Amino acid sequence: MLLRMTAALMLIAMTQTASAQAPTRNVTFVLSKFETLRADVDLMVTKLGQDADGAKQLSEFLDILAFGVSGNDPVRVDTVMDGTDIRLVTMIPVDQSKARGQGFKDFLDSLDAFGITPKRKAKDRWQLKGAFAGYMRYRHGYGSIAEDVEDVPTTLADPREGIDELSKHAFAMRIANDPADQDGLEARTKAFARVQEEVLAAVKMKDNESKEDFDLRKTLTKHQLAEAGRYFAESQKLMIGWDVNAERKQADLSLDFAAIDGTSLAKGIELLGHRQSYFARIPRAEKSILSLRANHPLDELRQAQLLEALSLFKVAAKARINRSSKIEDKAGSQKVSELVFDMISDGAKSGVVDAFVEVNATDNGKHSLLGGIKSSDGNVTLDVLKAISDINAKVKVKMDVDTAGDVKIHKVFISEDDKSGFVSFYGDNAVLIGTSKDAVWFAAGEDSVKRLKDTVALNAGSGDVHFEKDIVLDLLVKVRPWLERRANSDSTVEGDAKIVRDKALAGIGKDTDIITMKLRRVENRVVGSTRFDTGILTFVGKVAGHFANEYLAK
Repeated sequence: MLLRMTAALMLIAMTQTASAQAPTRNVTFVLSKFETLRADVDLMVTKLGQDADGAKQLSEFLDILAFGVSGNDPVRVDTVMDGTDIRLVTMIPVDQSKARGQGFKDFLDSLDAFGITPKRKAKDRWQLKGAFAGYMRYRHGYGSIAEDVEDVPTTLADPREGIDELSKHAFAMRIANDPADQDGLEARTKAFARVQEEVLAAVKMKDNESKEDFDLRKTLTKHQLAEAGRYFAESQKLMIGWDVNAERKQADLSLDFAAIDGTSLAKGIELLGHRQSYFARIPRAEKSILSLRANHPLDELRQAQLLEALSLFKVAAKARINRSSKIEDKAGSQKVSELVFDMISDGAKSGVVDAFVEVNATDNGKHSLLGGIKSSDGNVTLDVLKAISDINAKVKVKMDVDTAGDVKIHKVFISEDDKSGFVSFYGDNAVLIGTSKDAVWFAAGEDSVKRLKDTVALNAGSGDVHFEKDIVLDLLVKVRPWLERRANSDSTVEGDAKIVRDKALAGIGKDTDIITMKLRRVENRVVGSTRFDTGILTFVGKVAGHFANEYLAK
């Protein structure tokens, strides 16, 4: 969500018009230095991706971008809010190493090479025409570029000031708002509301897209914008930092977030970290290829958004069943679909997402699945299972095959259409579903009945807690097994999608494919960290090299 929000803010800022009235700046993006970008590209494309030709194309492209630019000073972009308008100011460090201002002359030439014609209007001010219409101020060794001349005044501060914490990262974004400025909070909220209206107005129905699918897509876009707007307006401070460690050959994404007191975001943070996860006593599997823990109470906005989205998913699913030529019993399939979405919606009304999933590699080369979802009434699942058993002849359901405490265990046999892929991965052709008032459980693979019964008993006991209540999200995923499963089950992928998948399989090794993520509450803040292993960077390098050869060479 936060990455999508970052992209949304950049896009939104670039599409706004100007009207200068006491502008304020609250979002800052910083590239610590161009040489760091070069080093990261060299590591991922040349050393890991082993694509010398792609590296050469990217290096030449960076040479063009960096012509006349200092490689050892930060590049900075600020958003400027003025009334209900949001704009960008881009501050680029000019190369000072060359004699008699040659670096600045090179910088002006680079603008011209990109179709931007600079015309000097004052001692340190230029008007820009052509591919970009705006103004540039040359002060403090920086060319500061904006659409509105008042965004680059003579009093423009040194762009290196106030960004020490951002410059510690290769790339960073910060949202910072004065918590005492109530007028500013209201102005930011109104500004983003106008942005949301404009972006939503631009969402149009695609060719061959049904009305139901379009309504769902537009609503999901609305929800993402509403969430981005809250972060933009209500953050007291939000820091995101990205770094590549050349020695470890890994990358890290960090998050540190605090909201303005009294806002909906602050109330959302306040909900976190008070209740222990229902599944806290279940440890991570020893050979896990997917381990997920989520313990996230939903505030009013997120709960309402989830319920609205589920209602539209339900409508869209019904329409898709009607259009399908492969489904014979449309009425029965619709009933099952409705029951499933009603069940999920019922769980959403509880106001919390509390779940775990473990997929473990077994000694026989297969995998085991184990998971659970906290529910306001897990027994509602029984209606779904009975409906499937009554309606879908391809899916067999055997009710009440065993019990584990108050959990009733049922077995769902995979249909023949999906059986081969499922069996090749899990070594079995059935999924166990456990139902109780408090939760819904599921398991598959070798000894699934015993594992499910042992886990239910462990969770009901008084053993050690493996996941503390301050943890909101904990994720570990080994990427390669999932890539291989996808490749084995789908041979129809073509074009760029196939290229990306092939590069992923070539670059992501079995022991270098881990992504880990942790999000937790610390006092009145939310802090998070994500780590990408060597194989993930190798994959990125191979893909970047391929597309550099494909497009930059032309």
